Amino acid sequence: MRCYGCGFNSTVEDAPASRQCNACGVVLSYESDDFLLRQHGAPGRDVRTGQVHMGRLVEKVIRENAIAFVEAPVGSGKSDAYGVPSVIVTGKNSGYSLKSVKLPGKAHPTKEPKPRIVISTAKKNLQHQIAEKDLPFLRKRHGDDNIKIAVLKGKSNYACRLKADSTLDGVEKAKFSAWINATPSEDLSDFPGKRPSFLFEVAADDCIGKSCEYASSKGGAPRCGYWRAKQASASADIIVTNHHVVAYDLRFGPGVILGPYSTLILDEAHQAPASFRGAFSSMVTQGGTVRMLRQIDAAGVGGDLDNELKLGWQTMFEQLPRTEGEIPRDPFGDAGLAVMATLAKLTVKAAAEALDMGWSSGPEWDISTITDLDVRRRLLSVLALKKSVERAGETLALAREPGDNHVLYSGESDKGQKRLTISPISVGKLVGPKIQLIPSVVITSATMAVNNSFSDAKYQLGLNWASYNDEEGAPKAPKTIYELILSTPFNYDKQALLYTPRHIPIPVGHLAPNRKAYISSLISECSRLIQASNGNAFILFTANQDLMDVYNGLLEEDLPQPLIIQEDDAAATLKQFMATPHSVLLGVKSFWEGVDVQGAKLQLVVITKLPFPPLTDPVLQARSRQLISEQIAQGVSPETAKSAVFNRLQIPHMLTELRQGAGRLIRASTDKGVLAILDTRVFTGNSTDRPNPTQTSYRGYGKLAAESTGFKNYVFDFEVIQRVFAQWNQRNAAQTKSHPTP
Repeated sequence: MRCYGCGFNSTVEDAPASRQCNACGVVLSYESDDFLLRQHGAPGRDVRTGQVHMGRLVEKVIRENAIAFVEAPVGSGKSDAYGVPSVIVTGKNSGYSLKSVKLPGKAHPTKEPKPRIVISTAKKNLQHQIAEKDLPFLRKRHGDDNIKIAVLKGKSNYACRLKADSTLDGVEKAKFSAWINATPSEDLSDFPGKRPSFLFEVAADDCIGKSCEYASSKGGAPRCGYWRAKQASASADIIVTNHHVVAYDLRFGPGVILGPYSTLILDEAHQAPASFRGAFSSMVTQGGTVRMLRQIDAAGVGGDLDNELKLGWQTMFEQLPRTEGEIPRDPFGDAGLAVMATLAKLTVKAAAEALDMGWSSGPEWDISTITDLDVRRRLLSVLALKKSVERAGETLALAREPGDNHVLYSGESDKGQKRLTISPISVGKLVGPKIQLIPSVVITSATMAVNNSFSDAKYQLGLNWASYNDEEGAPKAPKTIYELILSTPFNYDKQALLYTPRHIPIPVGHLAPNRKAYISSLISECSRLIQASNGNAFILFTANQDLMDVYNGLLEEDLPQPLIIQEDDAAATLKQFMATPHSVLLGVKSFWEGVDVQGAKLQLVVITKLPFPPLTDPVLQARSRQLISEQIAQGVSPETAKSAVFNRLQIPHMLTELRQGAGRLIRASTDKGVLAILDTRVFTGNSTDRPNPTQTSYRGYGKLAAESTGFKNYVFDFEVIQRVFAQWNQRNAAQTKSHPTP
């Protein structure tokens, strides 16, 4: 414990019963060591060395208003490592002061602002675990029940009662009412079983805001789940949210959506750049008028403008190529200008109609002042139309003048609809200055450092202090950045093997002439691995076509081990895998990360191909050009700049994804397993050479890939793997016989 009056230190065991400093009388404050090292409040828990070091650093960063990058492998206990300092700092007698710190967001009262911490994750299940399990347990250990914890998701995760009033009738409305009245959170993910189609029609993604009668608190809690969550988060000491919400908060703030906060903790931070890019991206689709035309009809304000919009939109998309790839700015030309004019007229018309019905754009207006239910329903339709056409107009304006840091690319939806996407090239240039405005920031993930360096993560988040501090209001002096890379708590030498066969052909695409030989070799290798492990395996792919080709080939092998192919609902697929003895799950992106299967149920993870990003990705192509230009501007020769792109962009992406996939295998100290990488480029580091049949060393980026897994027991011959699995399966069978499942 520490006295922040005179600096006196004491262990939690030796502190006075009054918790007051013997020297100056100030109440002693807890430190992270009291909980993580000395296990105060939870005696007997394991002390994790990495967790202790991370906890100390997180507390240091919060108190110093600095930044930290922390890589904490699976099993490190990072949620407690940042959770304990969060509880300490927001609790009573923390000794933490914000007197000299200006928090971003709304203006503060004259009194000192209180510390508020935002914890952001990539996945909803971790969000709930932190807010509903981890933090309440830590709060109880701390002995301060006054620390308020709240969960906040994006609007589209919640149901909208106002939309349901206007759109649902009969059986649908009865079913919705029964569910929402029994579900205080009104979180759509809590709907049991398969979601009915009408739920997508009542999501709160286009919420009209505080003017909604359900959003109004009237001195109590709002009747809307989203606005109750907003209200709870506004008064919370610790807000647990996701990267998408933080992305929009940074876009408009920081502090505009989440309110002023003193600390941002990004967990699963390797996914943050993609989420941030999504928040700063815009899209229009060929079928984009379908919803707007329906809204025009419901609002009754179109006149001839509905047909004008429909024909103009059709003409506009005739200019867009059907092939996927980057396209020049202003792809719609005069047709786009004409549609923008139509949208502007619709905006004016909708606003005038809303005003006639009693709407006001002022913050105090409340839709409950409209007592006629029919008028209210129509007004809701008018306001929804107004928001839709404004968004479409803004996107078309951006497509016409996107700026140097945006790339435009076309493509097709699953239904064959053309679409145009406008995406930022460098997310760091947009979010870096915003992140610097937050007093303290902790950025952590199990896989974030590349070759023991955070350079790529800093670059992607705009925290490498290079050319990102020119935005007005951004601090000009760089903050202190601390770095910490923790070692794995597992004994990989005893728990895991890395198997890399040498006979499989170099990976090829689905149109390559030697595709058949490549897929046939994958099928044969997967088949004998499945038989050796007796199932209990993940086979991970980077492309859906590869998955389907191998799956169909394995079906023809007529294996006794059940094959489970990934469905749209990844959670249901995993549940089926867990419930099916000796099963094999074949999956793509959803199963490379965020899946925790412990014990003998998962003894084999097969990675069929090193997960390089596709070269056809227009954002990657634009980032490559931007990086080359930046380096040339710094005096690097064009040839050197071009050769560096692969190492600066594609290698970090591949290594991060590979480590995530490999991380599915060992999840506990008692796990054992084999990671099989069936991409022979681990031996050669390029896409053309074949490895020597007796080669036992990795080269180039292949060496980086193998070493990044952390598994040092390299095996090249299948017979070794076969013997190891035989021993493990024999042991598992004996343990099952001794301890049968009740």
